[in-house]
Amino acid sequence: MLAVAAISIVVDNVLGKEASGGVARPADAAASRHVPTLDRRYVSREAFESKAIKLLDDDHEAVALVGLPGVGKSQLAIRLAEHYRPTTELIRWIPAIDRLSVVAALAELAESLGIQRSDQEVAAKDVIAKLSNDGDWVLIYDNAGSPQAVDGLLPHNPTGRVILTSRDPNFERLAVPLFVEPFSVDSAADYLQTQVEPGAAEEAQDLAAAVGGLPLALGHIATYCKMTGTTLAAYRAKYLHRRAALIRGIERDKRLAMSERGSAVVTTFSLALHAVGRIDLAAVQLIRLLSFLSPAPIPRELLEYGHPWLPYRLGRALADDDTRNASIAVALRGSLLSGSSAGGLRLHQLVADIVRGDIESRSPWPNLGHYVASALRGRWRDLSASWTAGRWAEAALGLLDAATSSGVRDRSERDWLAQLMPHMIEVLRHARGLGIRSGPAIRLRARLGSYLLKRGDYSEALIYLLDAEEDARRVLGDHSATAVSVADDLARALYECDEVDAAQSLRETNIGILQAMFGPTHPHVMDGLLELAAILRAKGDRNAALGIYLECRLYRPTRDNIESSRIRTAARLNIADMLAEDGRYDDALGLYTEVVADVPPEWHDTDEALTALSNRSLLLLRVGQQDEAVDALRTILATRVGRFGETHPATAVTRNNLAVALTWSGSPVEARATHAAAVADYRRALGTRNSTWAIMDANSQATPVKE
Repeated sequence: MLAVAAISIVVDNVLGKEASGGVARPADAAASRHVPTLDRRYVSREAFESKAIKLLDDDHEAVALVGLPGVGKSQLAIRLAEHYRPTTELIRWIPAIDRLSVVAALAELAESLGIQRSDQEVAAKDVIAKLSNDGDWVLIYDNAGSPQAVDGLLPHNPTGRVILTSRDPNFERLAVPLFVEPFSVDSAADYLQTQVEPGAAEEAQDLAAAVGGLPLALGHIATYCKMTGTTLAAYRAKYLHRRAALIRGIERDKRLAMSERGSAVVTTFSLALHAVGRIDLAAVQLIRLLSFLSPAPIPRELLEYGHPWLPYRLGRALADDDTRNASIAVALRGSLLSGSSAGGLRLHQLVADIVRGDIESRSPWPNLGHYVASALRGRWRDLSASWTAGRWAEAALGLLDAATSSGVRDRSERDWLAQLMPHMIEVLRHARGLGIRSGPAIRLRARLGSYLLKRGDYSEALIYLLDAEEDARRVLGDHSATAVSVADDLARALYECDEVDAAQSLRETNIGILQAMFGPTHPHVMDGLLELAAILRAKGDRNAALGIYLECRLYRPTRDNIESSRIRTAARLNIADMLAEDGRYDDALGLYTEVVADVPPEWHDTDEALTALSNRSLLLLRVGQQDEAVDALRTILATRVGRFGETHPATAVTRNNLAVALTWSGSPVEARATHAAAVADYRRALGTRNSTWAIMDANSQATPVKE
């Protein structure tokens, strides 16, 4: 719901409202953007790779690489990407832990393909449509949380290839599942001999059997031995000692219960972490911090945002470019992190689970005697080792809070939030589970809700905004800037989800708070009144709404500016709508024309201008000027397609109204096809419970829907 309230005219006694050539080859640097780098110790699985390539190339099937954590699914996907890189126009790695992350990644791809959309959901669908029609490409949906996360977001094209990786085996409906197994003991032993100690066959066999052939554990072993100069026999002794200690800890704390292969990875990772910690303590603290983020690629730029919530060593390292890069390099060298072709970082999901499990199992009270003794010997222990999960989650929240403090003001900031969204979702999930309601958690939840609202994900936005509003009022107070801002977004989300009574109550409360804070004539108050009038119109209280519009039409503050002009324009548009509803068509048409003429050139593709043009066109239909209405609606449709995309709700409603005009002007065949497309697009965008969709679908001949 925009400040320009969406108002309806009566046409055939129906009332509604409207919500506001091939694949171009991307630049070479972006052609395989975010694809992680292949582990330099990767061992080829030729038979498996050949089977996957045959399905992708010959059978034109999507392939899902499924299996246990740590078996090398993502590495196999990277290897397949490497196979296609020399001959493929576009390769893109898409984090797929949840549906919102998939949409964000596809929307980012849209810009590379020359698709300019302000709405990310629309941009994602336009990417799928474009890739389904043309192009040579490979899309890799990594770490798909479930089939639902990618359903409807997979392009289908014989010249394209879709690869998924997931722990979930239930992808039969969307792709051909290929189960990735661990290495055989012999293959794993050969790997250890090649990487670490040729000729140590017996020791390699013992270690390979102990870790169950898991590639992730084998990588930890090879890394540790190379970093410390340890032989396989010596490592085996360390492994057995550390594993016994871990099992004793697991018996004391059932939260770390795990499978035999899981305990093997915990043991090898524990040794690798210890080796890295002897070189750079900040690198270990960095891993603990990142374990509370998503498995999706982590932009290195995120780590430039230091803040006081971080441990001292890590905060000092991140504050300087050289020390930050040095700590990251140590973590990469120790195989604790992996990189991507775009310079991002990735922490394996199993590793993150292990790190958080270890943190959650620790006592919140440090052994002060050990710290004092270490200090007297001149050796400083890692004080953050005793941090609770809540404290590490607060550190991750603080990092993302600092990185998103500027909000969503332009395209670059929207793209930045799109990259960070999977991490925002993940850390907020941890925060909710840990009962954290701090300022950073509230602000981050509010920003995520506002971002989702702006891109049209109303139901998802509602979830985050409801939580943020409750916490903001409880923790920060009703009159805090955060609480007022969240309430404004929440009222808008409630309205878009057809919860008009709740939207009205919240809007009225928030207007009262704004009046107390800023005075009765502040622009924020007037915007709130316009939003309230739209709600009153939707509920049928026309007199109250008209009173608000008349007040806003005369709004001229002491310092008249573009904001006050926008408020007056919105009021005039809504008054014109009400005149049309009362049958005063000439007066309404004159006011619409007056508003359109007053709109500055730089506003011609804004919601205000498009609303005026669209409503004027519907009125032209009503007074019998069908041809002029058809021409105007075609122009508006082209503008909305360019701005929002083919399947945005606003585009769908304009297409519906064009179908009406075509029907009345004597073009029934084109009208039926146009109307069917409009109804289908609106249903996909907002579902069948939305009131506007019901109006559009009520008649096989299109029914007009006002802005």
